[in-house]
Amino acid sequence: MSSFQIKTKNRIYEELKKDFEKEWKGPFTFVQCADTQFGLIDRYIRKVGYTNDNDNISWKKEIHYLQLTIQSINKLNPKPKFFIICGDLVDAFPKWVNIRAAQVNDLKIELAKLDPDIKTVCVCGNHDVGDIPTVETIESYKKEFGEDYFSFWASGCKCIVLNSQIYFNHTETPVQKKDQDEWLDKELTCDKNEYKHIMIFQHIPLFIKTHDEPDDPYFNIPGEERKKLIAKFSDAGVRKVFCGHYHKVIIDYFFLFWVVK
Repeated sequence: MSSFQIKTKNRIYEELKKDFEKEWKGPFTFVQCADTQFGLIDRYIRKVGYTNDNDNISWKKEIHYLQLTIQSINKLNPKPKFFIICGDLVDAFPKWVNIRAAQVNDLKIELAKLDPDIKTVCVCGNHDVGDIPTVETIESYKKEFGEDYFSFWASGCKCIVLNSQIYFNHTETPVQKKDQDEWLDKELTCDKNEYKHIMIFQHIPLFIKTHDEPDDPYFNIPGEERKKLIAKFSDAGVRKVFCGHYHKVIIDYFFLFWVVK
């Protein structure tokens, strides 16, 4: 078993609490990654079909890429404050129970190799809770990686992690959508004037090119929800929304090194 542990409780990331991280001490760095998605290459490029017990599926390449990423992060000086994966942690949807469990286990083994002083933060994507999430798939994800939305602080900056999938389609999760909306409204207003910056992390982008672009069947947040979120973020002073999901630019996954000033 890996030593990677779930670190969220009561919608708070336990190791990056406001109590410990509310003071701005100057510029810091963090690393953003998205779509680690163990199994994507075999399924999407090699066209190997998924079953729950498919021995033909491999994610050795994705493991190798993540190993290189973690090795590089561990060598950074100064150390990044945190390493965040913006969704699609593995490729297998919740319905592929056995193969997903194997992918999740292997991902956790690799994440445990990150320098323990660099905190790992996980964001759920559509492959983690389903294109149309349900109460069951969200609960399953929470058992695997912790809560699907929460907040944390890093050196005087407030960070909000969202389950963007229920903004994309909440037909099966209207209560969860309402709960997240109410929680988000509170989080965007309760700490005003206490943070240096406020940032949002999610999987699906609000938009690809322009805020008023047409709805895409897969790659952006639908227009009505998008307008509401942009208005909320703007009123709260949000200037950065970090995401993943858009595979048309980079096929496998990416990682970016950010400096917060």
